[in-house]
Amino acid sequence: MTNEEHLIIIRLGLLAPSLEISEIWNQWRKNNPEIIPDLSGAKLRKFSLENIDFSNCNLEKTDLNRANLKGANLENANLQGAYLNKANLENVNLKNANLKGAFVAYINPTHANFEAANLENAILFDISGWDEPPIGLEITAEELLKQYAAGRRSFRGLDININNKKILIEANLEGADLAYTTIFNPDFTIDDLTGSNLKNTNLTGCDLGGNILNKVDFSRAIMKEVQLDYVEAIAANFSGANLKKAKMTYSDFQDSNFSYADLRRAFMYRSQFKNCLLIGADLSYAKLGRHSLIGANLTNANLTGASNFNPENAILNKTILPDGTIANNIS
Repeated sequence: MTNEEHLIIIRLGLLAPSLEISEIWNQWRKNNPEIIPDLSGAKLRKFSLENIDFSNCNLEKTDLNRANLKGANLENANLQGAYLNKANLENVNLKNANLKGAFVAYINPTHANFEAANLENAILFDISGWDEPPIGLEITAEELLKQYAAGRRSFRGLDININNKKILIEANLEGADLAYTTIFNPDFTIDDLTGSNLKNTNLTGCDLGGNILNKVDFSRAIMKEVQLDYVEAIAANFSGANLKKAKMTYSDFQDSNFSYADLRRAFMYRSQFKNCLLIGADLSYAKLGRHSLIGANLTNANLTGASNFNPENAILNKTILPDGTIANNIS
């Protein structure tokens, strides 16, 4: 719980119009170097905290939404479960900070330092628009694999720099949290993830567009709102994956397995699903314009409300069609 005496120091800044909050707070810290401030759970929403010294502070579950933390020192601070939605983190020092489970979204992190910060299970997304990239929010694919092998599983919200376009061929990242990551190649070349193991991974909101994903195992992965545009994913395994609202346009998924996948409201325009297994898949309200389902097995699939469905010689066995009727074209 918040130490009320410490919170009073912060509030004094609100009552002293000629001084900044940080001036009063920073002077108090200089006068009391032995005290470890506890502002856990405090409501500091929209506070002007520019250049404040929060190093080593306990800010667990503190509400810092829309706070101005430009130039603040948060080194070694405990921000576990803190709320930093739309906060200004320009030039903030978050080195060695604990951001486990923190909500960090729509921020300005220009020149921010996240070096060695604990980002386990943190929700980081829409972190963009900086003049200079923040330190510690980008990781190379080599370092990703190295840290995964050492036991790290959460890489949520990071930019993954694949400077070697074949580094992730047959890579094992089973069970990793890669939600809201951006996988990019500085040379703008196609990245090859052929044969990699992404089983049970969290790929929510990721952009995998334009990559080679042949024979990748995505089984039981969480892939809500994932970007799979212009990909080559031949013979990939999406069985049991959650692909709700996924974008899957202009792509080749030939011979892939989507059995029992959740494809509700997926956008599947102009993609190739020839000979795919869609047994038991939920395609309700999916957008299926100009797709190819030649030879696809839709046994027990649900297409309720799906738009522009054209079976094209697909196998329909107890398939729920867009109008709710059940089709069976095999004897």
